[in-house]
Amino acid sequence: MPRAHAVTKYRIQVTAAIVLGSAPGFCWAGNGTIDIGYGPESVGMGGADIAVASEVFALNINPAGLTQISNRRFDLELEPFFYVGNKHVDDYGNNHRVDNPVGVIASGGYAWRFADSRLVLGVGTFVQGGVGFIYKDLHTAFATQDDLQSILGSFKLEPGFGWQATDHLSVGAAVGLTYSSARQKFFSDTSFSAPNPEKSFFGFRTDQLSGWAPNFKLGFQYRFARDWVLGAAYTSRTDIKLEGGTATFNYDAIGQGRVKYRQASQTGLHIPQQSGLGLSYRPNARWLLGVDFDWLDWSDAMNATTLIATHPDNPDVPQHLELDSALDWRDQYVVAVGAAFEWSPTTTLRFGYNQARNPIPSHATNPLLAVIAEDSITA
Repeated sequence: MPRAHAVTKYRIQVTAAIVLGSAPGFCWAGNGTIDIGYGPESVGMGGADIAVASEVFALNINPAGLTQISNRRFDLELEPFFYVGNKHVDDYGNNHRVDNPVGVIASGGYAWRFADSRLVLGVGTFVQGGVGFIYKDLHTAFATQDDLQSILGSFKLEPGFGWQATDHLSVGAAVGLTYSSARQKFFSDTSFSAPNPEKSFFGFRTDQLSGWAPNFKLGFQYRFARDWVLGAAYTSRTDIKLEGGTATFNYDAIGQGRVKYRQASQTGLHIPQQSGLGLSYRPNARWLLGVDFDWLDWSDAMNATTLIATHPDNPDVPQHLELDSALDWRDQYVVAVGAAFEWSPTTTLRFGYNQARNPIPSHATNPLLAVIAEDSITA
């Protein structure tokens, strides 16, 4: 439960009972807050890409795959998405679909073979992940109608290389610099004071939280037979840096109005470390088959988070707040299978299936982090 600890005058509690449970249906395909793949080759095959990756997007999948680029290559991806059936249901009469059903993400990059050597260099920009849900005019426990909103996104700049060590083995590495930003509304127009401070509620919003953090990726592809390739990739954990923002609390119920905390940050959120093993097979010149097995360390990446707010513009309210939220995510195991068929020299058809364990246990589900999709079918 989120809880705020005041060092002066008031103790504030923000409880998930205000929101109650949610009953989200199918949401945008992803493994937690991370997309199932990057680029048409990867997404089209359902994320079965570690032993397949051959586009510039290999930088963010398995950089060893860059060695399949013979000269120079530029790739750009625009990926629109639409939430289907995602809604919040609770005992206060809410049965509300998400109010931001449409979105688009973009990624791209450029790679080139260095001086006709076995070395391929590349640089790319990727929407690394995120989540964004907006619910307007929800009924609350305090006889008001108010908004819930949480928008979190991470964008990565990633240079890297692939090197063909032998005729059968390629290795690669990439270093990423990830920029994250977030904003949130938690019933910010609602304020309620009770004789028991534990039952008081002061809605809030946060704005302009952002920051940069590094990570790295390693991988290899090994052709152990003419038509078979084994691949593996590892990605380190990335901190989601959210600093330098503001938090505004609604103290109307105690006569203090809206108070802006001029310094706000949020800690405890991460993009997980990830390990994967992949296998690809070409039964003939037109067909390519792939399978991946992945582990995502969500139990370490999304365990608990704390919102810290200081330096308010009103001396009569708490001068330091810490709102602790337990997340309790669990590790995710992913199986992806995909196929590609070369219909013609200019047209390739791809199909895939991605099955991922829901990383959020039922007791920790809430409408602002309802990234619980388990099955994804792509084409």
